[in-house]
Amino acid sequence: MNLVKEGLIDKGLYINQTAELEQSTHQCQQQIKQINSNNTDNANNLEDFRDLLR
Repeated sequence: MNLVKEGLIDKGLYINQTAELEQSTHQCQQQIKQINSNNTDNANNLEDFRDLLR
């Protein structure tokens, strides 16, 4: 935002790039949630397998 205020970059470019970064951030957060869910599922499956072995 400081670059826009100082006139070093165009406001439209700033808005466009900010939107792209926000979208990318959202996608990364969704991927993290999916990975965490998969890890939880894997841990539960491992525990079930251990119980079967016992």
